[in-house]
Amino acid sequence: HCVHLAARTDLFGKSINDYYTNIQGVSNICRYIKAKSISKCIFASTQLVNRIGYKPHDINGFSPDTFYGWSKVIGEQVVFDNFIDTSIKWTILRPTTIWGPRFSSHYINFLSMLRKKIYIHPNNDDSFKSFGYVKNSVYIIYKLLTNNLLASGNTFYLCDYNSIELYDWIDRLCK
Repeated sequence: HCVHLAARTDLFGKSINDYYTNIQGVSNICRYIKAKSISKCIFASTQLVNRIGYKPHDINGFSPDTFYGWSKVIGEQVVFDNFIDTSIKWTILRPTTIWGPRFSSHYINFLSMLRKKIYIHPNNDDSFKSFGYVKNSVYIIYKLLTNNLLASGNTFYLCDYNSIELYDWIDRLCK
């Protein structure tokens, strides 16, 4: 089996070329999988193949607003083009905000702002966010590979349960 999770994931790139390794890495892994006759593979993409708040008409609708998101759209297309007519079982996972041990300093800074009572919510509109705990994400990947749950061509968002309404969640965190 092959699980491809590697990527440049920041949002600081100034062009698609800054994320060349994401595209070339997926292409290299696809060639390797085919050459070694690997039977099952999972590729990590990102929820950012669509801009935040955009609801595509179907799973293959894309609307990224970052070069990172575009690099993952291209990566998904590379996977599709390589495996669409093969017997290899493959799927694409789009992680949402994965949290847990060693999670991003961005969220540590956010929690620090709440603790210091200096956070101001931008509006009172309902705003939803999906999170995924890292150990749950690993468990899901493991189950997909080991329980014959992997079906060719599926794309799933990798997250825990239901989305969280941010304003209410922040209010509860503050309390």
